[in-house]
Amino acid sequence: MNLLQHAQKNDQKHSLYLHVSGGTKAIEKCLWYYLSFRFEKGQAKMKKISEIEGELKTKSSFKILLEIVPRYEVE
Repeated sequence: MNLLQHAQKNDQKHSLYLHVSGGTKAIEKCLWYYLSFRFEKGQAKMKKISEIEGELKTKSSFKILLEIVPRYEVE
């Protein structure tokens, strides 16, 4: 299981907890970053979204279909 799969699995637990307590997750308020570096002449540079594949999907509550969580560019 890779890092994104672990993050998605852990997030789903929270969706279930919210559902059981009568709440839902506000996907429109969620975001995430994927931090990865490349090295140019000994200097670490952040990779852009276009250089790293991956998306995080979650549910706002237990019975809702998966939605893609917005991924923000690291600047």
